[in-house]
Amino acid sequence: MMHPRPKHIGIILDGNRRWARERSMPPTYGHRVGYDKAKQVLEWCWELGIQTVTVYALSLDNMKKRNPEEVSSLIGLVEH
Repeated sequence: MMHPRPKHIGIILDGNRRWARERSMPPTYGHRVGYDKAKQVLEWCWELGIQTVTVYALSLDNMKKRNPEEVSSLIGLVEH
């Protein structure tokens, strides 16, 4: 039996920094692992024919609270 698939899903990236900290790793490591997982999920969406995916990654307010190195790393991942 075929199950209906959504046409649009939303993903909120949250907790990567905290996840890294719990493992005594730098925030940039957590962001990279989160990026890799998000990329995998987007590939699954493509394979399943989901037409639209919205990803919320970073608020302007959150960017202002982070150190410049961490923000630069995050921007680098987004541009990747």
